[in-house]
Amino acid sequence: MNSTKHRNSSAGQSREVVLVICAVLLVFLFFATGILTRAFHKKEDALAAQWFAKGNTSLASGAAREALDDYRRALIFDPENEPYQLHLAQALAQLGRQDEARAYLLNLLSDRPGDGEVNFELARLAAQTGDINDAVRFYHAAVYGAWESDPVAAQLRARLELSQFLVRHRENTLAEAELISLAANIPDRDAELHTLAGDLFQSIGDLHRAFNEYRFALKAAPDNLTARVGAGLVSFKLGSYIKAAEDLELANKADPENKTVATTLETSRLMIASDPFSAQLSARERANRVSAALAHAIQRADQCSSASAKNPNASSLAELAAQAKMQQRSIWSERGLLLRPDQNDAAMEMAFKIENASTQICGEPAGEDAAMRLIEKKYRAMQEGAPE
Repeated sequence: MNSTKHRNSSAGQSREVVLVICAVLLVFLFFATGILTRAFHKKEDALAAQWFAKGNTSLASGAAREALDDYRRALIFDPENEPYQLHLAQALAQLGRQDEARAYLLNLLSDRPGDGEVNFELARLAAQTGDINDAVRFYHAAVYGAWESDPVAAQLRARLELSQFLVRHRENTLAEAELISLAANIPDRDAELHTLAGDLFQSIGDLHRAFNEYRFALKAAPDNLTARVGAGLVSFKLGSYIKAAEDLELANKADPENKTVATTLETSRLMIASDPFSAQLSARERANRVSAALAHAIQRADQCSSASAKNPNASSLAELAAQAKMQQRSIWSERGLLLRPDQNDAAMEMAFKIENASTQICGEPAGEDAAMRLIEKKYRAMQEGAPE
């Protein structure tokens, strides 16, 4: 009887021991499985990150095909990773597979509607296809969207790209509004962006704002040659020839091979030296300049009519020059103009008429003749009541 009880007790203890051992083994296996699972996922994440980094390197070097494969491998190990999907869409866009890229991006946008970068990539796709409405919509969403890093710079970049897109498509009214917003947010120290804004304002004909942007750029970086040239050329277009000459002189010293700068600088200097309508000229200096302008116009007419004798209009030009010479010997001489200042305008009208006739026969003017065209433009504006 006692022996039976002892056996039963031993069997019970054995079962308890087995159960404890099994429990311990289960706990061990549970933790071991967890450790192995975490190690597996960690390995997956590491492999995904490696392929993603490789894809970024390929994309940056222009190898979009290789980048696409790398991003796809990264997504095998981490299929829900949104940055990986975004970069995959960028690679597709670079390969010209816009529809696929757009599908990826729209899927991302449904989960992240306010994401600046996703909207930015969609805007770029729309810009590639020339879709103005979608481009404006997505660029605006990018400008006002959320960015993970350096949001101010990212928003400026989006605004700049939108402005450039609108300028390319000659949507000047929309472009000007975007450029005004862009310019208002450019940091004072960012000479490059101020210069780009100046170039864009100039391209749509907003010369005053262009000039202001170039000045901001030069304040931040006085050696910025692009801004210096831009400021000089805009001043020239605005008729501010003294300012133009100042900037173009510096630009010409920095880049003497720039033909546009050299030619515009020469014309500015000639305009400053020969303009008879400049304020504060003495009566003698005004008479001298009018007389010189008429003499130069006659000289050009003589050369043009001789070189183009077979042109049917050459004889008319020669007759016009002869009339001017006859007047030049009397009231349109320097002395005559000094005595009769009321004849200055009539003498200049004749000079303009001769210059225009010469241009029709012998082609576009250069040098002093180009300056004469600008003088006439200024004179006509004065007649219409425009400020000098």
